[in-house]
Amino acid sequence: KATVSVLYWKKETMRVSATAVCVLLLLAVGCCATHIADHELDDVTARSLEAVKKVLGKNRNPVYAGDAGHTYTDKYQLAEYLGSMTGTTMLQTLLALGLKEEDVPAVHKAVMDSKVTLRFDVTKKCNFIEKRSREVKDKRDSTSLGYIMRLSTTVDEWFWRYEVDARVVLVTEAGERPLVLKELHSSRASMVYKTLTEDAPFPTVHSPSTAETTVDWIFEPIGKNLSEVHFSIDRTDKRCFTPRRNPVMDRVLEETREMARWGRDVERGLMQVFSVQLEAGNHADTEEGAGRDKVGLGFMKNNVLIPAVPVLDGGRVLSQETGRELMARHKTMLSDELLDISAKLPDKNLVTADLGRVMFLARHLRRLSTAFGSGVADIEGMLRRQLVAAIGEEVTEADFNKYMVRHNKRLFVERVSPKPLVVSVRRGATQAPEGSVGLFTTAGGEPVQALQSSLPGAELRMDLDAANTISLNATKRVVHGWMSYVFGGEPARVRLTARARQFSTYIMVLCKQGEGASLLPSDAIVLRNGDKLDVEVLLKVLPAPKEFEDHIASLSPNQQRFAKAYRRMQLAGSLLSVVLIQVKPQLERLLNVPTDTLTKETRLTQEVLELFMKHDISADLLSYEPSMDGEGLSPKQRVDAVRAHVDGMNEMIDRITNKSLDKKKKEREYRHDIAEDEGRMEPPMPRPEIRRRKGAWGMDTAYAKASSYDASHAEVMEASVQADAMPQAAPAGPPPSHTSTETTMGSSAKPEGASNPPSRRSDASDRLSDLPFVFETSLKKHDEEAAVKPTTVSVGEEWTKESKEDILAKAVKKYLTKENRKDEQEHAFGLLDALTKSGTLPLECEVHTLFTATHRFERTLLDTVVKDDKNPIDHVERSTLILASSLRNEAATDMVFEDLRPALASFSPTLFKGSMKDVEVKVARKEM
Repeated sequence: KATVSVLYWKKETMRVSATAVCVLLLLAVGCCATHIADHELDDVTARSLEAVKKVLGKNRNPVYAGDAGHTYTDKYQLAEYLGSMTGTTMLQTLLALGLKEEDVPAVHKAVMDSKVTLRFDVTKKCNFIEKRSREVKDKRDSTSLGYIMRLSTTVDEWFWRYEVDARVVLVTEAGERPLVLKELHSSRASMVYKTLTEDAPFPTVHSPSTAETTVDWIFEPIGKNLSEVHFSIDRTDKRCFTPRRNPVMDRVLEETREMARWGRDVERGLMQVFSVQLEAGNHADTEEGAGRDKVGLGFMKNNVLIPAVPVLDGGRVLSQETGRELMARHKTMLSDELLDISAKLPDKNLVTADLGRVMFLARHLRRLSTAFGSGVADIEGMLRRQLVAAIGEEVTEADFNKYMVRHNKRLFVERVSPKPLVVSVRRGATQAPEGSVGLFTTAGGEPVQALQSSLPGAELRMDLDAANTISLNATKRVVHGWMSYVFGGEPARVRLTARARQFSTYIMVLCKQGEGASLLPSDAIVLRNGDKLDVEVLLKVLPAPKEFEDHIASLSPNQQRFAKAYRRMQLAGSLLSVVLIQVKPQLERLLNVPTDTLTKETRLTQEVLELFMKHDISADLLSYEPSMDGEGLSPKQRVDAVRAHVDGMNEMIDRITNKSLDKKKKEREYRHDIAEDEGRMEPPMPRPEIRRRKGAWGMDTAYAKASSYDASHAEVMEASVQADAMPQAAPAGPPPSHTSTETTMGSSAKPEGASNPPSRRSDASDRLSDLPFVFETSLKKHDEEAAVKPTTVSVGEEWTKESKEDILAKAVKKYLTKENRKDEQEHAFGLLDALTKSGTLPLECEVHTLFTATHRFERTLLDTVVKDDKNPIDHVERSTLILASSLRNEAATDMVFEDLRPALASFSPTLFKGSMKDVEVKVARKEM
């Protein structure tokens, strides 16, 4: 019970207005009401169950539906029972509010023609009446100069009339302007309010408070018996998924929530009037306050039965007769409560019995709405609890992923079944891998399961810079199709992980697909000697094809052409190619030694790479020249010849390095001696500043710059002479079969017989470039729900690399910044330039292309099953089949086991009608 004591206002505190007290009271009561509503919900259900048992007597045993055995159809009937009982009890409440039974047919007819709204208006006014002055004598006598005096004080008082007009009506919107259909309640109350200042305690005219809610769903399903509401769910509607998730229930729940908000707003509006009553009702020592009752919130206590409770009797929903008994009991209890309010709130108060009944009925409508929403939600909660109980645990998205891995093996034939996207970098099937590259999820660290399709080998080209283009002979090309699925969140986070074994080296280039046979490199790195690289991969979901068409349908032709052109570019971004280049096979071709001769020549291979990458040595200085053989040498002799060239080059580099160091040492000693002779000590000569520049083949080289030191030109000449004078491992032979002509600007002419980049697109390149558009066309045809979204894939900014200084050192992890990645790319491009002699030699490689799409479910896994009544297995099967058909250019029937085809065809009939071979690339391009 909340009470507020408001006595005479002192002039010093008159600025603390009564409105502020009303607001505080309103907040306190509102908080209490909210707490009571949340707390009483289970209590109301329990009391209603007890009341139902009393109404039904001892011969029946109604129990909570969650504790009784029942069927799935019973849940629909239970939802319809809750709707009928809630609609009927709300109709009874509106009749108690002032609606007449004979007016129900007219309201029903108006609802069928237009929207009908329940509206509450309350207006508050405060007008000045008069000012009075009165003498207030002191109760105590005072003595001064022998006289006894009694002092008096003149008190000025201002009187105000506070009036409240409240009205509840049904409004129809049949015409241009809303018209009052029926008036349910209209009342006016007033009181005299006194202050000790001339300032008005309340605004002269309050802005009218209005609350509105629709009542269409209550009057639409009224049957022949005009006092009952018959609620039903159309289960044949394609949008009807569960007893809770269907168009009829969605509409009713929205309107009952609106009704609950209406009851809250009415209660708050009248609670402000009640707070004024509390203030004025405690002025017991004033003429205006005398005789007014001191009232509290006791009249708002609600013990009326709520029949809309999810109960079953003998495993069945309560019958119509039982429902009528409960509705009659509700009507009786409601009438008794209203009579009790009339006794507690006499009409001489500001809050009259009429306003008290309106406040009570508004709260009761709120309770009915809340109970209905809770009952329907509990039906859905039963589905969830029963599903979890049947499985034995809460199934997570990670559990579903593991299930789909096993399920796909039983669904697809072996040649089509998705496999872990982990690629071994190896020379041959019988040889040990040089390393591995794979795509892994960030959350669980599991490899991504992807479909595979092999493409025929092709000649590709890649631009290292504006001047150098290398030719790639892609002997192995594989497209990996990954159908990612996400439940109510963002796309899965994945990472590209690459490893190199000790004493192994390969180059990894990340590319986008260009026009024709061209690749557009974005990043490149050399992995060797136990390196481990971890790269962030970003996925961006695009709108589904049908969503895209819906969005551009109302655009202008120019706007549509722009959107389609930009989407073509986006779809091309759903391909990410990883080019893997093994160094040893290319070194063998570059050095003119037989195949596999460097497999066990680990030291020689490392030294050659060191000369290439660190010292920018030309391959011509190290390679074996067949023209010098005469009749030819054995494979071992050829390797020994290369080894001799390498040893000679290392010896020459060591000699030049030692000579340079000796010269610098002598210069420092000489300067030191001069400084001692002059009696002073100069600091040692600063080290030459090392600057990096790009070499002739794009490799990093170093040169020294110092103001006090110039490199001797004689050393360079000596190095050149020694290189020409190096011993040859083979006798002189016939002249070389081909010659090369050097050109400027870091480029060279192609030797005769060298392969040139393809000038036009090959069939394999066409197939790969058109894959996103073929997939787009397939989605338009088979994905009716527009749940599968094309997804672009790109490289992120988070790169980490683990490497070791030597074989015994501990691996050190390093975060690669943008500058570090650029340096790594320059090293890789420099090595590629050296291995191809600036593009004159073709480079063998394998290309793995990732193609991604995302099946997005709007809810979590369990909510998808429970709330949407969807089996995600069926939907993921269909989306994976669409991707597999587009990727492999095969019909769906050819990729699954025969015994599963009927079940799959029943869920995806369009996918099994014809062959995907009928999909033409030209049609896809034309539609885009």
